[in-house]
Amino acid sequence: MLSDSRLQIVNRVPFFKKQISFQLDKIKSVKFRHEWTETLGKNIKPSFIKYILTQWIAPFLFPTDYKWIRVSADKDYKFYCFGIEMDFYENESTPVFEDIFKQLADKGINVSWTNTTDHYYSQLTRSITKEEQQT
Repeated sequence: MLSDSRLQIVNRVPFFKKQISFQLDKIKSVKFRHEWTETLGKNIKPSFIKYILTQWIAPFLFPTDYKWIRVSADKDYKFYCFGIEMDFYENESTPVFEDIFKQLADKGINVSWTNTTDHYYSQLTRSITKEEQQT
């Protein structure tokens, strides 16, 4: 949840339940984990091992919507985000992961993605940079 002065993270995962708030002026940066399924097994050879890993093993170990956010304030805090969607296909549900990225950037927070080479994430980063230059 994001307000004018605070970022509040609520973790509802059993055994890891917690709630923490950050004053926006105390946040140094926020890093967002890109969609992990895009790069999983990218360098694995031969292709049948890659297929087994990406199609059979990984889905049992990690949910398909596995993401995290790292907030750097007085120290680094890492929060796992399950269930929040990406907007790759223009999802109608709100908020989406990219919305949080843009909203934090609009508040003047230094935001970034773990994947800086993929076109999708570099475009998101460029879009917030252009918005900053226009204001």
